[in-house]
Amino acid sequence: INSVGSASALAALSTKLPADTSDIATLNSSEIKALNASEFSKLTTSQIQLIQPDAISGITPSQFSALGTGLVASLTTDQIPFLTGTQIASLKNAQIQELKSTQIQTLGLDQITSLTQQQVKSLTTTQINYLSPEQVSSLTKPQLISLTDPQVSALNPSQVSGLTNSQISSLTPAQVSKLSTSDISALLPNTSQIQSFTTSQISALTSQQVTTLFALGSLGLTGNQVKSISTAVLNALDSQNISQLNTEQIQALETAQLQALSTAQIQALSTEQISALGA
Repeated sequence: INSVGSASALAALSTKLPADTSDIATLNSSEIKALNASEFSKLTTSQIQLIQPDAISGITPSQFSALGTGLVASLTTDQIPFLTGTQIASLKNAQIQELKSTQIQTLGLDQITSLTQQQVKSLTTTQINYLSPEQVSSLTKPQLISLTDPQVSALNPSQVSGLTNSQISSLTPAQVSKLSTSDISALLPNTSQIQSFTTSQISALTSQQVTTLFALGSLGLTGNQVKSISTAVLNALDSQNISQLNTEQIQALETAQLQALSTAQIQALSTEQISALGA
């Protein structure tokens, strides 16, 4: 009986906007949900801002789809936290691109993980930069690998240093090659982050990236990682970089890597390093 009563009550809800638009502020989530999409599409910027935060959850995917350009961008920072994961996932890519810095920064971690891969990919590089380190560290593996090259390049050092070891190792080699040297430098204080790079990722690093690793934290690299550095990149390192290799790293070098060393690099090897090669 109660369910029948509830159904009757829902059926009685108006599908039209109030005649007095100021009454939009009095609508609850059920009343918002009852509005048909075409009626919802008539909302203006100021009217959508009248919807009470606790009524925002009533907006349906079809209603969101009906909103005109710029309407999602008009949602207030009081309304944004009340969006459900389902609502966020239903937003069109173009609507995601409307989100402003204050809106993005208001998104909770659960809301961030609700973004689909296509939505993440649609974020502009400016929007990527708006994300806090905590928001970036909440990205799932599917979300991370959906990042485009320009988006990865747009990540700032604070965001990169906040990545978990699991997130770092989940990046594709192509994505890792797009990290700036400043991003690489931000990882150096944390040896576990450096060592979380897979051998495939290390192989994809550019000479500038490897130079940064060697100049500031080569001791953090494992022997297997050093063994994965391409011969071209190894050859591009300066003598001082090579002289910083420890015993484990020297012994891990492959024959092809040793043969790729220049005369200057070989001459920079210490007695201990040369002894390690013969061990």
